Amino acid sequence: MNAAVQKAESLPIAQILRDPALNCRAAGVNEDTAREYAEALASGAKLPPITVYYDGRVWRLADGFHRTRAHELAGKNEIECVIHKGGEREARLFSVGCNAAHGLRRSTADKKHAATVLLLDAEWSKKSDRWIADTCGVGHPFVAKLRGQVVSDSTGTREGRDGKKQSATKPKKGRKAFDAARAAKAAPKALAAITRGWPKNEPLTPLIEVVRAWLAEQAPTSGAT
Repeated sequence: MNAAVQKAESLPIAQILRDPALNCRAAGVNEDTAREYAEALASGAKLPPITVYYDGRVWRLADGFHRTRAHELAGKNEIECVIHKGGEREARLFSVGCNAAHGLRRSTADKKHAATVLLLDAEWSKKSDRWIADTCGVGHPFVAKLRGQVVSDSTGTREGRDGKKQSATKPKKGRKAFDAARAAKAAPKALAAITRGWPKNEPLTPLIEVVRAWLAEQAPTSGAT
């Protein structure tokens, strides 16, 4: 089998693996759509060939789940295929961009499903938002928003379309260690600031009582770990 055979050839439908994980549709095959295609076939229409990936052992369907189902419903045993060399991974990468410009119009769920496949992958999640958007046939902002909603296996770097590594997320600044001496020194300054604005003809007794009450409340837990 050549690296990429563009000429369509006929394959037995029973020989083609239809892995649901490779279906670009979020809800799988729509039987109503498949029946419409089957009726068209029965009327003499010819549907475009499906896309299959062959790794030397398995023929995997990458694009054309509705067309394949329609051929079954129409009582056909074979279907025209465009065959590419590759396994499950190559078929999966191809499948996420399917139906962007043909077939049953993709829903938002379909687009989200396609982009999520890449965002959840250990390798592809490192790619830039624009690369994922171009691969799936969706908008760049769509992927950027979705990335923050899914759990990604990204290691913190992305690979742009130019092949250069980019930081996926900004590094989080570490929290400074607590400095008890500095905090204790700041307390008198805070109280001094309050007393400076205190009217001279007003006693400081209310302020002193508040501070004492606060200290009394902290005393029982001051030694807790």
